[in-house]
Amino acid sequence: MKNANKMTGKYYLGFDIGTNSVGWAVTDENYNLCKFKKKAMWGIRLFEDAKTAEERRGQRASRRRLQRRKQRIDLLQEIFAEEINKVDETFFIRLNESRLHLDDKTVLEKHALFIGSEYSEKEYYREYPTIFHLRKELMESSEPHDIRLVYLAIHHILKSRGHFLIDGELSKANSFDAAFYQMKEALRNELDLEIDGENMAEVERVLRDRNISKSDKVKLLAALLAMNQNETESKETKKKIENICKLLVGNKGDISKIFGQTPEGVEKTSFSFGEADYDESIRPNLEESSPDQCFAIDSIKALYDWNVLADILNGQTYLSCAKVNQYETDAMEEILEKAGYEIVSFKETADVYIINTCSVTNMADRKSRQMIHRAKKNNPDAIIVAAGCYVQAAEEELAKKNEADILVGNNKKKDIAQILEEYFAAKEPEQEVPVVSEVIDINHTKEYEDLIIHKVNEHTRAYIKIQDGCNQFCSYCLIPYARGRVRSRRSEDIVEEITGLAQAGYQEFVLTGIHISSYGIDFEEKDRAVYGAETNWHLLKLLQEVDKIPGVTRLRLGSLEPRLITEEFAHGIGQLKTICPHFHLSLQSGSEATLKRMNRHYTPEEFKQGVALLRKTFEHPAITTDVIVGFPQESEEEFEETRKFLDEISFYEMHIFKFSKRKGTRAAVMEGQILEKDKTKRSNILLDMEKEQSREFRFCYIGKEEEVLLEEKKEILGREYWIGHTREYVKVAYPSDEDCRNKLVSGRIESALNDEILLLSTKGTTFH
Repeated sequence: MKNANKMTGKYYLGFDIGTNSVGWAVTDENYNLCKFKKKAMWGIRLFEDAKTAEERRGQRASRRRLQRRKQRIDLLQEIFAEEINKVDETFFIRLNESRLHLDDKTVLEKHALFIGSEYSEKEYYREYPTIFHLRKELMESSEPHDIRLVYLAIHHILKSRGHFLIDGELSKANSFDAAFYQMKEALRNELDLEIDGENMAEVERVLRDRNISKSDKVKLLAALLAMNQNETESKETKKKIENICKLLVGNKGDISKIFGQTPEGVEKTSFSFGEADYDESIRPNLEESSPDQCFAIDSIKALYDWNVLADILNGQTYLSCAKVNQYETDAMEEILEKAGYEIVSFKETADVYIINTCSVTNMADRKSRQMIHRAKKNNPDAIIVAAGCYVQAAEEELAKKNEADILVGNNKKKDIAQILEEYFAAKEPEQEVPVVSEVIDINHTKEYEDLIIHKVNEHTRAYIKIQDGCNQFCSYCLIPYARGRVRSRRSEDIVEEITGLAQAGYQEFVLTGIHISSYGIDFEEKDRAVYGAETNWHLLKLLQEVDKIPGVTRLRLGSLEPRLITEEFAHGIGQLKTICPHFHLSLQSGSEATLKRMNRHYTPEEFKQGVALLRKTFEHPAITTDVIVGFPQESEEEFEETRKFLDEISFYEMHIFKFSKRKGTRAAVMEGQILEKDKTKRSNILLDMEKEQSREFRFCYIGKEEEVLLEEKKEILGREYWIGHTREYVKVAYPSDEDCRNKLVSGRIESALNDEILLLSTKGTTFH
C-alpha cells in the first residue's frame, strides 16, 4: 500500500470469498470506505470456472428433490387407490404412462385424466383453467366432488410441498412491479434483450383480463414490450418477445427462439409452464444444461405465477401512471363510498364504471380508450364515466364518439357523487341521455380542486397532493393543456390532512403535484407578502409547518426544478428535522442547446449549482433525475455533453427515457427526428452508467449507522427479512421474525444482501 500516498493510519482490508467471486474493500477504523486517486477502494472479481462445484451441488439437490417428490406421490396414490379404482380402474395407469409414445401405452385412450362421455378433459379445463382454480373451489365449496379431482388437487400440493408462487405473504400476490422488474433485468443481463418498462400498468391489465384470448394477449403484450414502437423490430427480436409472451399467458413458447439457438443438452425446447412435467423434468434439464439462461426463464415464470395466483386471490391492485392520478382515484373512491356506492373490481359487472384517464403520452391516450371500451364490453347497460387528463384534452372527440356517458374534467372530480346523482335523476327509462360533460376550461381557472384522503392503503408512507397544473410549457409535454395553469392548495388544508394521517399512524409523507416547485405562485399578493417573493418561500413555509406536526418523522418532496434550489431554500430545508436528503431534480439533458429546444428554463451550470448547494447543506444527499435521449436534433456532440455531465454529477438514480412524439406538442413536428436505433444506443449507454453510479452510491453506506423505516416482509434466499428505506431512500433488509411494520430502527449497515438491497446488522440496533 505504499502507493496510497496520502493514506495514513490504520485501515482494514476485507475480503468476501465465494464460489465464483471475490469481493474486497478497504476501510478506515470507522468502516468508512477509503479512496485512492479519488476512487473508492472496493471491487469484485468474478470467475467463470469456479461455478463447476456449485453446479454439481445444484444437480445433486435436483435429483434428491425429484426422488423425495416421487416418494410423496407414491404414498398419495396408495391412500387414494381403493376409492379411485371404484370409479376409474385405469386412472393411475393413464397418469403414469407416456402420452407421446403409443408403444408405451396399455390403455388406448387419448385422454389421461378422464375417459367416457360423462366428463371430458375439455370440460375439466374449461371449469379449471389452472390447477389453482380447482384447489380454490375445493377449499371454498362444501359440495361433494369427483374423487379424481380431489386427488389431482392434493397431488399438486404435495408435488410442490405447498405454495411457492410468491415470496412472503399471500397478501403480496398483487405486487406486480417487483416480478416485472425482475424479469426485465434478467432478460437484459442473461439474454441481452431489452424490453420496454414504461408500459407496466398496461402489461398487468392485459395479463389479468379474462375477456382477452391467449392469442390476442400475445399480440398485445408483444406490442407493449417492444422497445421500438415506431420502427420494425428485427425478426429475431420479435420472435424472442413473441415466445416470451406465449409463456407469460400460459401457451407453449420455444426457448430456442428466445435464446437465439438451441441450448446444448436441452431435450425439450417448446413447452408451457402449465405442463405436468415442467417442474419434474423440463426445468431440471434446462437448469443442468444452461443455468444462466434458466434464470431468465425462471423470471418469466415468476411473472406467470404471479398472474395465476393473483387471479385466484382476486386481488385488485392496478398501477397508476402517476402518483397524482392514484391520489385522485383514491379520493374519488372515498367520496363515492361516503355517498353509499359499493366499490367493486373493474372486471366485475358494475352499474357505473369510472376511468381516471391519463394523457402524458400517446400510449396513455390509447390505454384510456381501451379501458373505456372494456367497461362498455363488461356491461353494455352500465354508466361509463371518463375523468381526468385525456378527457380534458380530447373532450370534443369523446363527446362525438359517444363512448362515455359522463365526461369529468380535472377540476370536477371532487363533485363525482353529485354529478352521478344528477345524471340518474335526469335519466328516464328506455330513453337515451345525451353525453353529460362536466369539463371546465382548465386553463382559465385559479381554483384548486380540494380532494382530500382520510385513509390510505399502506401505513408507512402517504402521498399528499399539494398542487395541480403547470406553467412551464416544455416543448415535448402536453400537461399544461390537460392540467391547466398552476393551482395551489391552501397550506392549512394540507396541514389538517397530514395531521389526521399522522394520528392514524403514518410516519412518512411525500408532497406531490404536477409541478410542486411552483407551489404558491398563484396566491394573492397579500399572501405573497407573507411568504416572500424573491425565492419560493411559499413552499418553504409549508415545509416548515409540516415539520412541526406531531407524529411526522419523515418528509419527502416530489420532482423539483433546479432553479428552486437557491442558497436561501437549501439553508431553509436544511434546518428541518423531518426532511429526507433525497431530492429529484429534473434535468432532461446536459446540453444547453438541447435544453433550449426543450424550452427548459435553466442551464446545465444552474443545475450543477443546485446540486452543489444540496451537497453543501446535507452530508450525502441522494440526487436523482430524469433524462430524455434522442430529442429532435440531438447530435452526437450534444449527447456526449449530456453523458459527460451525468458522469460529473454522479447521481443516485437516473430515469432514462427515449424521446417519443406527443401529438399536439412543438417537439412532435420539429425537424431532425432521431432514428430509433440511435435512441436505443444512447439509452443503453446511460443505463449502464446509471447502474454503476447507483451501485456505488448504495454501497458507500456499508459500515455506517443508518435509520431505516421498515415497511414490508419479504423472503430472500430462503430467509425472511423486513424491507425498508433509509432517509436517502436506499433499500435495506432487517432479519426478524417479529412484526416490524412501520417501525423505525437504527443500526449499522453490515453488508450488501444483493445489488439492490443492503443488510442491517441485528447487533446494536435500536427501535424508536
